[in-house]
Amino acid sequence: MGSVVFPDAPLKVFLTADVATRAERRYKQLMEKGMYAKMDDVVEELRRRDERDSSRPVAPLKHYPDATFSRYRGDDRRPGGATDPRLVA
Repeated sequence: MGSVVFPDAPLKVFLTADVATRAERRYKQLMEKGMYAKMDDVVEELRRRDERDSSRPVAPLKHYPDATFSRYRGDDRRPGGATDPRLVA
């Protein structure tokens, strides 16, 4: 979004996490709300959403070269792979 909607932003970050990490978080959210969910269904829905978002014609979800790439790894307190010092507290 930053590279398309905010092309002149001084800092652009592409933050991602693997499907399993995101599915676990989403599953917990649904259960806390009292909503029934099966983990396999949550994983599949995230995969479908990723496909939709990455293939849309306007502002597709992808890492643009002018954005810092960072991958969240579960229990990390900060995103892993963050090399830009502005991202590390």
